[in-house]
Amino acid sequence: MLRVKDVAFEVDQQRSEFFAYSPQESPGQESPGRLCWSLDVYCVKKENERGISAPYLYANEMIFDVRDWRSMAGKTVRNVGTESLAAYVDDGFVNERTANNLIRFLSRQGELFTVEWDCQALILSDAEDSARLPLRLDAEIAFKGVHIWWVKADAAGLAVARELVGRHIDLTCLQEPQIAGPYHIVFPPR
Repeated sequence: MLRVKDVAFEVDQQRSEFFAYSPQESPGQESPGRLCWSLDVYCVKKENERGISAPYLYANEMIFDVRDWRSMAGKTVRNVGTESLAAYVDDGFVNERTANNLIRFLSRQGELFTVEWDCQALILSDAEDSARLPLRLDAEIAFKGVHIWWVKADAAGLAVARELVGRHIDLTCLQEPQIAGPYHIVFPPR
């Protein structure tokens, strides 16, 4: 459940996801293969009685020093203000950075992580002016593997992807890479 003050939204379990990715570097610069983590939380699309649209909450570019995705249980991300964490809320009207984030990956069962996320966010409603409001997420979010979107998905690209991902995560905790698009390679969780 995602709560905005005292208003609750149901989390869309089918669309919400937790994953790792290797970002593309600037042109002409070889990727060091750093691994970033992203958490995308979608709510079921319906407007509530106060006119607040179902929000989409996301954080990306999180860095964790883990070699096995299963060891994310117990990890925490915290920031004060809006610096040092790329976390946002999008309610269909605004897409604004959240503040004072505390994201906790409390436990894991299979590929599902129990996640708590507290923050302050700018949400618009029909009834009042925009203001930073407290948000609280309590949900189970599935880990969807490691993604690379910028390496050509052919035999040579799969070898490059294995090498990049293998620098930062133990490949034995992932399945063999799968081609998801012309430039999209996914290592599903094992």
